[in-house]
Amino acid sequence: MLAALIGPAAGCGVPFVMGPAKVRLPGYQVCSTFSEGLALLKSSSSLRLGYVDTSGTIVIAPRFFAATGFAEGFAAAQEDGRDGFGFVDRRGTMVIEPRFDAALPFSEGLAPVRLGDRWGFVDRTGALAIPARYDNVWGFSEGRARAALAGLTGYIDATGAWVVAPSYFKAGDVREGMAPVCDRSRCGFLDRAGGVAIELRFDDVGAYSGGLAPVRLGNRWGYVDRTGMMVIEPLYEEAAEFADGLARVGIVKDASYDTAFGGYSGRAVFHGFIDARGATVFQPQILGTTSFSEGFAVVRLPSGGLCSDCYHYRLMSRDGTFLPGRFDLASPVVGGLAVVKVGQHSYVIDRRGAPLVQLDASYLHDAIESIRRVVSIRLGFIDPSGKVVVAHRYVTAQPFSEGLAFVEGRWDGKKRERGYIDRSGSLALAIPSGVSQALPFTEGLALVSRSEHGSLRYGFMDRAGAIVVAVGYADAAPFAEGLAAVKLSRELGANDWGYVDRAGAIAIAPRFRAAGSFSGGLAYVEWVTKERFLLGGVIDRHGQVVVDKPYTPELSRALFGTPSMEQYRRRRSFAFGEGLIPWLDGSTRGWVDPGSRLKIPGERFAHLGVFSEGRAPVLVNGSAPGRGGWGFVDRHGVVVVEPRFAQVQPFSEGLAAVRDTAGRWGYVTPLGGLAIPPAWLEEVTPFSDGRALVRLGGLWGYLDTAGRFAIPPRYPRAEPFSEGLAATAIAAPRSTRKAR
Repeated sequence: MLAALIGPAAGCGVPFVMGPAKVRLPGYQVCSTFSEGLALLKSSSSLRLGYVDTSGTIVIAPRFFAATGFAEGFAAAQEDGRDGFGFVDRRGTMVIEPRFDAALPFSEGLAPVRLGDRWGFVDRTGALAIPARYDNVWGFSEGRARAALAGLTGYIDATGAWVVAPSYFKAGDVREGMAPVCDRSRCGFLDRAGGVAIELRFDDVGAYSGGLAPVRLGNRWGYVDRTGMMVIEPLYEEAAEFADGLARVGIVKDASYDTAFGGYSGRAVFHGFIDARGATVFQPQILGTTSFSEGFAVVRLPSGGLCSDCYHYRLMSRDGTFLPGRFDLASPVVGGLAVVKVGQHSYVIDRRGAPLVQLDASYLHDAIESIRRVVSIRLGFIDPSGKVVVAHRYVTAQPFSEGLAFVEGRWDGKKRERGYIDRSGSLALAIPSGVSQALPFTEGLALVSRSEHGSLRYGFMDRAGAIVVAVGYADAAPFAEGLAAVKLSRELGANDWGYVDRAGAIAIAPRFRAAGSFSGGLAYVEWVTKERFLLGGVIDRHGQVVVDKPYTPELSRALFGTPSMEQYRRRRSFAFGEGLIPWLDGSTRGWVDPGSRLKIPGERFAHLGVFSEGRAPVLVNGSAPGRGGWGFVDRHGVVVVEPRFAQVQPFSEGLAAVRDTAGRWGYVTPLGGLAIPPAWLEEVTPFSDGRALVRLGGLWGYLDTAGRFAIPPRYPRAEPFSEGLAATAIAAPRSTRKAR
């Protein structure tokens, strides 16, 4: 499936005009492919979900806040205005009462449900067939279901008994009697009984299909049979499971041209298809494609004309011919139907490309993952040992900064706790009346907002709760080094960002389109010239541009968005504290000092990062996206961490997170040694207070500097440690919730 390709295409070239559909449903959007003859339907006005059949008849009117597709005659759904999930039949009758905190589709007669923070399974009568005792579960396949505890995954049978104890970092569903699994770094296959069928000797593996499974050795993928013998040699940078008798494979190339698929330039992964003998059926000349589904694949093609980055999607059959139509979005064919978008409308089309149903412009989404992510939570704080220091009783909890953390409690009638707490959990500062938002304290002041005439205005509050910089700015950023960036008007793109001091006086006159926070006496800014050119530069504390043409794409992205914890984190992640600034002027690049003097040449690198703890990330020229080539240089420009990683994060507390080309995360030392060998972690963050926040099995936990789980993954949400405490979330059972 190509959910990633079901994304907006650049609307260039001659637009395609879809013919008239048999049925029109204005005011509705389709949100999924069809399953058991029904697809999720959303009301464009109420945003509630219902179901439509293949003829365009609305069989269940939109009334659900969240819902899945149908499976085995049932769909998991949460009715608007009700707190829990239940299951509806094809008539829309709630046949299993909504008493669960989350629910997912049935498979093999059982459906995953969550009660509080634990998952179990119900049968078709609604009885709890397997008690809710797991951190996470997935649906049954061939009599086995994946289940996770403390981040590690194993397999259970239909009684809930462990067939394979939770011991794997990564695991997939059982297919054709084989289960793909990975320990910290190596992968192989188990049989249904839990025995090792093929030893864990690969760098990655996929699922079996048609007796073959993709496996990775080093940087190349091939295919093994059920005995583990390599029957298609590892020649590919990407490889997918077989579907419809063909497997999608990818090869990194610098350019490609084909009369059917168009021409592309630039180092990238180009896709093609092979058969079960390894023979090439479609040459790797397609820049983006799904696997085949019911005889069709979605492929991405250039739109042509003067735009080199414009493209559209088409549906291609196994013989290489295309259905009529060029689409802005397209889904795979499922149940003989596909969903496509053309301009302001979406259509359900049949296998000939004929439009059956016309709807409003639609965007398909993964309902199952959306339900997994939507968790009613309570937040509190833990120490580095995992001990709860401040009870989980809040609906909002920001990190500690300068000894205080902003929190919001549940509504109790018309009241709720809201303000800054100290490390004991006691309310140290209540929020003044009318303040709608508050961010962490920096340099003794907190950025706060009030609503004025329907818009938010920003100012600054001290630790006594007094507003010391008047609330009147259209946008603002927290204080750093005695200055705060502020914006005068709500006009987007206006050159009206400047800086104020702690007394609220203008320190640097507003003349910038965007303004970063100061670090090391420097700040990144952007402005629009009279000729409407966008320029960037680095200024000193007097507002003078000391470096023009800085190469700072991360800093540019960090500046935009409304004040929030996310923007607060982005601004704080990039700093010029080490006095070296990435710089690009034509073909000349490197790092310069605040006087624009070139200190470190960087022509051999495609990307230059900002220094942190004496190291800057670099990407070597000629590297393909995600294919390795990231490393680090020191302040002399010497490569000290070999450029061999697919992704890196800045150094923090002497370690930097790195992702290898197989997708595993680890941590390196400043000289490139592996402090924590790469493991199958889903997400990682830099170290803070001796702990790194990581995600495994869909839950968050914390590693120590030796790579051990100091706090096992058990939180649906968590924050990095700050001042010795970390905000973490636990799932709140429905019985503890109160209306807000």
